[in-house]
Amino acid sequence: MRVEFLTPTHLKDGKRLVTHAPPFRVLFQRLMERLLALSTAFSESPLDGALKYEAVGLSDGVRLVADGTRLVHLESPSSRLGSVTSISGLVGYAVYDAADWAPFWPWLKWGELTHVGKNTVKGEGMIRVLSEER
Repeated sequence: MRVEFLTPTHLKDGKRLVTHAPPFRVLFQRLMERLLALSTAFSESPLDGALKYEAVGLSDGVRLVADGTRLVHLESPSSRLGSVTSISGLVGYAVYDAADWAPFWPWLKWGELTHVGKNTVKGEGMIRVLSEER
């Protein structure tokens, strides 16, 4: 599977900024956190938090096979703050391999709509997920 980072995608692994293609577990965990937060805020029947842990646990079996990412540093003016803020993150692509994508595919497709990582309200974290031929 190929994940394209279309706009700067700011991801952290623990407290560290991810500066290269993230391990799939990190990407998927940040995505599940985003989906859980959105469903809690805007749904009458939010996602079960246990689902996040179950799905993220499965992600350990996915491995990164190609890294075509680079870190970009951009700034965005903030009229509220009267200054500029950083909107840095990864752009490019990463290719991952797994024996079975079925547990991940629906969540990844949701990620195309919701974005992933920090500053999604500013347009960061836009991804596209494509199936790679074996």
